[in-house]
Amino acid sequence: LNVRSLFEDADAEGKPRRFSEKGRYLADQFSWYQYLVIGLQETCVKQPGVSAIGPYLRVVGGANDAGQLGCELWLHECIAGKRVTAQSLVCFHSDPRRLFVRFQHEGIDVCFMVLHAPHSGYSQTDLEGWWRETTRLGMLYGVSAPCVLIDSNAQTPEPCPPYIGDLGHGKMGPNTPWLLHLCAKLSLWSPSTYGSLHSGGAGTWRHHKGSWNRIDYILLPLSWMNSTLASWTDDVIDLNQTYQDHRPVGCQVALMSCKSRGGPPRYNLRALQNPEVRKAIDADIRSIPDIDWAVDVHHHAQRVRDTL
Repeated sequence: LNVRSLFEDADAEGKPRRFSEKGRYLADQFSWYQYLVIGLQETCVKQPGVSAIGPYLRVVGGANDAGQLGCELWLHECIAGKRVTAQSLVCFHSDPRRLFVRFQHEGIDVCFMVLHAPHSGYSQTDLEGWWRETTRLGMLYGVSAPCVLIDSNAQTPEPCPPYIGDLGHGKMGPNTPWLLHLCAKLSLWSPSTYGSLHSGGAGTWRHHKGSWNRIDYILLPLSWMNSTLASWTDDVIDLNQTYQDHRPVGCQVALMSCKSRGGPPRYNLRALQNPEVRKAIDADIRSIPDIDWAVDVHHHAQRVRDTL
């Protein structure tokens, strides 16, 4: 959902007002309608970090220096019957148009990607650069199930199975091929494009001439197709805006979660005193392939563990 700022609108003189209760107002509504995970674009909040807002744990990616853009991920404080804490989250990457967060909780392992693509007014070079880098980051960090919450500024008028279903809407634009490319590379599909799942209007953004266009999507792993129960466009949530701009798109997914079994690994400490064993371990460590400096510390550690 693109909220067009979590701040109040400017006053009659054009001066920005103080931070309002808009965020808490939205959180209360989302909680009432039982949304567990929410991706927000254009929140205009500069300071990145993790905090609480109403019944949600809030991950702020941060706006640019001018206080524009900014992505956030909100997770309900109780998921799968257990309380969610900051220890369940790892932020892989954040910039004003992208937020990548890995969520591990009660057997659930998902990489949430909150994205806000540039609109068609940008140059083709800028659009291509943003989509290529976003796809690269998605392939790098999508080690767990990727779940994309995106204001794509792209319409999808024609089916492109399995990524885009039969519910076409709008017209082709410069961002459309890149959206499909992202889906193909990360094996994603959009529930709101399938007539058998989606209810409500297709449009999620209102053009200044009054027409509604579908540019906001939830993109899920293809492996979740049989677990997705419903999709909808939400006409009920009040965004506290002076005029209609965006409206939320939601979906319901049924996933089984369970704690991992076996506990932490056990080591034979006596065997580690054997020189031959230590020599073999040393050889294993030295055989680990070189890891590029661009790899973050979490994936670096994971590769070492997997190798050993």
